[in-house]
Amino acid sequence: GIGEVLYGSVAEWALQHRKGWRKFENFKILHANLSSSPGPPVQYIFIGDTGELDKEAGERMILAYPHHMRALFLHVVHDETSYEEDPPA
Repeated sequence: GIGEVLYGSVAEWALQHRKGWRKFENFKILHANLSSSPGPPVQYIFIGDTGELDKEAGERMILAYPHHMRALFLHVVHDETSYEEDPPA
């Protein structure tokens, strides 16, 4: 199996702006579980996309756990500036 899977809740489905926060909260649980294991310090690479606040979650991870985060990779699926521009005529 793949081990424990951490999910969000109906709140994140209804309140989309909470998705980044929920992903970070789940990461904290994962880190607490893994860092208590014997052995070398755990390090992470976070891979996400720009569609559901993965950037916010990754930035929170880096700020909270700078010595454990090795990299943050984001696939651009949504250009953040596209909503600020006027649609083509």
